[in-house]
Amino acid sequence: QNLSTKMIKNFYKETKKRIPIIGVGGVDSGESAFRKIISGATAIQLYTGMVYKGPGIVSEIKKDLISIMKREKIIRISDAVGINA
Repeated sequence: QNLSTKMIKNFYKETKKRIPIIGVGGVDSGESAFRKIISGATAIQLYTGMVYKGPGIVSEIKKDLISIMKREKIIRISDAVGINA
């Protein structure tokens, strides 16, 4: 999970925001999805989280992301893309 997030951040910086990045690797919560987004991911792929937690994980991640965005005072998820890159 940490390695994939680091790679997202590096790729985001190298491509200078020109290429959409799909965040993969260990996304199992809103917090882990948010870490991928702030590192530069414009989309998130769910696989392992779905296997272990089922399709309900989508609602859980959405709810968590809304809470995180309110806490961080971010209006649109697109505003968060790459802010930690």
